[in-house]
Amino acid sequence: MVTEGFGKQKIAKILTDEGYPTPAESKRNYANPSQKIKMWNSNAVHRILTNEVYIGTVVQHKRKKYRIK
Repeated sequence: MVTEGFGKQKIAKILTDEGYPTPAESKRNYANPSQKIKMWNSNAVHRILTNEVYIGTVVQHKRKKYRIK
């Protein structure tokens, strides 16, 4: 939707109108899918769009543990 020119507010409204669960609701509703879906907001859309993992980038070696023996 971003590539089509939609803003974050518009994307949030579309996701809410179409009944997509928010990330928090998805987590809670896994066990009980009949619970009410909350509204999306532009902050949630922004977090998803700026998170490399959500947008498909493979992220590796962000943390490295050194062992000294």
